[in-house]
Amino acid sequence: MTLNTESTRTTCLVAANENNNLSEAKTKKDSKRSIEEHFEQLEKTIFVEGLTSVKTQDTYVIQNSLGKGGFAKVYKAQERSYVNRGLVQTVALKVIPKTRVSRPDQLQKVKREIELQSRCSHPNIVQMFSNWESKSCVAMVLDYCELGSLSAYSKQFDNRILGFERSATVIKEVLQGLKYLHQRGIIHRDIKPANILLSMGRAMIADFGLAVEKHEREFTICGTPNYISPEGMIAPLRFKPAIFTCSVFATDSY
Repeated sequence: MTLNTESTRTTCLVAANENNNLSEAKTKKDSKRSIEEHFEQLEKTIFVEGLTSVKTQDTYVIQNSLGKGGFAKVYKAQERSYVNRGLVQTVALKVIPKTRVSRPDQLQKVKREIELQSRCSHPNIVQMFSNWESKSCVAMVLDYCELGSLSAYSKQFDNRILGFERSATVIKEVLQGLKYLHQRGIIHRDIKPANILLSMGRAMIADFGLAVEKHEREFTICGTPNYISPEGMIAPLRFKPAIFTCSVFATDSY
């Protein structure tokens, strides 16, 4: 009997790939479960006791969750000393569990995010007021943007179309923020409606989780598929992809 070796090889490869995919899916599921469990445990504490900065000893009273990503959750919060005096100073508190960044390279990326965003001071970039690292988490105190993301805000309009005037204003302000970043050699690498926050009629660039400096030898292709530019797939460390992205969501919103 003659064996079709090519067919056998292909079958083996397919079976191996299926086993690998099942293993990867199980790993991702287990990882997701452990993250959710960690946040659940963390929230049992911080919603009751608040979260205290190990740098300044300021305690932030957590009000509610604003959203979450792959690594972090963002909460609406107030500094307790203001609350005790009957004052209101609302901030966004981004919290990353230490178990989610257990590898040195993951923690280094978070530190790079903090370092780059804390250097920025511009009306169209979310301001970082403070940050700290404790045994349980890394925390960042940020501008609170009451209107949420551009992605969420657009849902109140028919077909999520903002119209010419609103779109033009948002795009202009995002470009002003990008110009500021590019003049300082910072590449955001994940400009998209979900990372544009709105506050008091102003658009602000948020989430520097993928940001790098132009001189860094970072060749990882990253970003959100619907918004990453063609040249960004082969030349990640250039400024032009961000301009392409703006044109994409400008088309979406008008």
